[in-house]
Amino acid sequence: LESVKENILFVRYSLPSILSTKCSDLVSSLLTRRSTRITTQQILEHRWLKLDGNNLKVDGADETKSLSKTI
Repeated sequence: LESVKENILFVRYSLPSILSTKCSDLVSSLLTRRSTRITTQQILEHRWLKLDGNNLKVDGADETKSLSKTI
């Protein structure tokens, strides 16, 4: 249990290799210390997500979601 706490405090983790580079970059940007964590706006502007008007497209996904229906 102590090692889990240390891993959380020191932001030590590993991501599955199945994730794309862009997705891993986004997740890593979220799993960081609060002072360096990206904002909600930066998430929406991240290269793994594509915002086109009210539509959100995830890189590599086959469908587009309307933001007006999901948020």
